[in-house]
Amino acid sequence: MDRCGDHRLGRRAPLDAPGAYSENAHALLVDDDGRMVTGTRLDPRRDLRTLDEVVAPPKPPRGGWPKGTVLIEGRPVLVTRSSVGQRTTQRTIRPQTRARRRRTASARRRSGDRGRDGPSGEGEGDGEPPSPVATGSDEDGPSDSRPGSKKSTTYDVVGHGCDSVSYAWQAKVDARRALRQAGPPWEERAHGSVWLKAPTSGVQIGAFRNRLAVVEGRLAPIVTGQRADRRLLPVDELTDGANAAAHLLESYGVAVGDAPRLRRCDLAADLCFASSASGLAFLRTCASVLNLARLVQRPYKAPGDGQVLGLEWVTPKLSRPRLRLYDAGRRHDGVPGQRVRLERELTDARLLGGSLAEFLVADHAGLHAGLIEPWLRTAPPTLVSQGREVVARIAGLVDAGEISPAKALGLLGTVSALLDAPQILRDGARRNYRLRDLRSYGLHIDLAGGAATEFDVVGALHVLAGAWEGS
Repeated sequence: MDRCGDHRLGRRAPLDAPGAYSENAHALLVDDDGRMVTGTRLDPRRDLRTLDEVVAPPKPPRGGWPKGTVLIEGRPVLVTRSSVGQRTTQRTIRPQTRARRRRTASARRRSGDRGRDGPSGEGEGDGEPPSPVATGSDEDGPSDSRPGSKKSTTYDVVGHGCDSVSYAWQAKVDARRALRQAGPPWEERAHGSVWLKAPTSGVQIGAFRNRLAVVEGRLAPIVTGQRADRRLLPVDELTDGANAAAHLLESYGVAVGDAPRLRRCDLAADLCFASSASGLAFLRTCASVLNLARLVQRPYKAPGDGQVLGLEWVTPKLSRPRLRLYDAGRRHDGVPGQRVRLERELTDARLLGGSLAEFLVADHAGLHAGLIEPWLRTAPPTLVSQGREVVARIAGLVDAGEISPAKALGLLGTVSALLDAPQILRDGARRNYRLRDLRSYGLHIDLAGGAATEFDVVGALHVLAGAWEGS
């Protein structure tokens, strides 16, 4: 190995104050051919007085250093992973003098050294295995974020359909008087409307002054009459729901016509995760990275543990909901994180059409994914992990030429500070800046518990947004 790259992080303090600086435990090692591997220092120091303080080599433990350990200037570094796209080979480590590490940029350009200015392309012969980052191999986890990618086994679409709906008719009689005569419990709401709830299905029935009669609720209870029915029904069931709603109004003495229209229809799709931890990590990551144009994101958290329960995107002025992403497993099944639902609320008459028949032949896939699709077209693949897996991905970015080794060391320093020394990033503004820097390269560290296995959150959103395709 030619070089061992690491740096020290910390805060300035008086010289007589111990513990002013801490070393980064992660290191990038460059071998004789310019290939890069990642390593972890086995003796990181946390009580350095200055950045230039010389650290004495530690004594070897009883039984020697672990297998795979190399010595850099007498200090042990455990090689944790070979460079992405390279074979794992046993190489000797050559100490590097301080004078060579501090060569100027012009001297490096004159000597043709590309070790710090970019990844080396020499030494890669024919027959080398392809990069796991590009292929999404099982060893490194899924990374293919194209729509419909099935390389990840941690999530899958389990259903899609209509959730909440609202039907409206022009009644032939005074609907408000008919509902009042039906007996309690009825209540009067805004604009003089009268509302009551069906006892068996829990469906809301309303009437307005202009003889407009409304039935609204979840589509499954409207069709079956069972309050506990939480299924997502296909769009074709909207016709059966309209018939059931008309019969319900007639049972209260409200005669209606045969041509209802939709006031609201929610198109939803469910994504099931292999573990609850992955689903919860998915919601937390979406709260950080998923920002939609011309809409304001509103996260909802549990009052006790602060876990993200769901996200809602509303209009900035009137706060009208347009899209929801929430933990349907916690709400309906009692298993938090197991099932996540993406739900598009349609209330605009231009999207619902003039009649129910017109909506039945509409582009439901486009309506469901219409708000999130522009963001998905430009979003980079975002890796969700507990932090340690990010180190290998940073090495992969260096090997692919997307970032320089100097930038990689900065990202590794952020990872080390977040995981090992969070007090360094106590300042909220600095912490958020560092997190945004990681997310700009598609890296997200889940500090609130982590996923059981790493996965690509943008790829999961692609699969969820495309659930209505072909239906």
